[in-house]
Amino acid sequence: MSDQIIRQALSAHLNSMPPGWDVQWTDTSYSPVTGTPYLQEALLPAQTFQADLGASGRNRHSGIYQLTIVTPRNRLKDAEDKQTALIAHFKRGTRLTRNGVTVTLEAPFVGPAMQEADWIRRPLSIPYFAYLDNPA
Repeated sequence: MSDQIIRQALSAHLNSMPPGWDVQWTDTSYSPVTGTPYLQEALLPAQTFQADLGASGRNRHSGIYQLTIVTPRNRLKDAEDKQTALIAHFKRGTRLTRNGVTVTLEAPFVGPAMQEADWIRRPLSIPYFAYLDNPA
């Protein structure tokens, strides 16, 4: 349940950006349009740790919200512009609240570009953490 709430908070924040690129949401079908850039999103949760003492202490949930910028080859400028906008939108210290859970963002970072025949994929990793009550 906690990952679901965290994903909802992060996805809603992505959805609040000005319209522009299509998004391939996790667990939905999507057919890319040849020559049209788009984003892929994925939640990559890490191990949960006990943050407070005692059986009822809170847990620290963390992970990476991965946004992959997918552009046709020879459109690097489009990818860089989108990357800059996403980094500004998901800046370090941003706090997102959903169903009483506050998700805090850490500094985003860019991974190496991966080239395919027709596309270039550039991952943008957005580390996050949230504290939630230990389930009963």
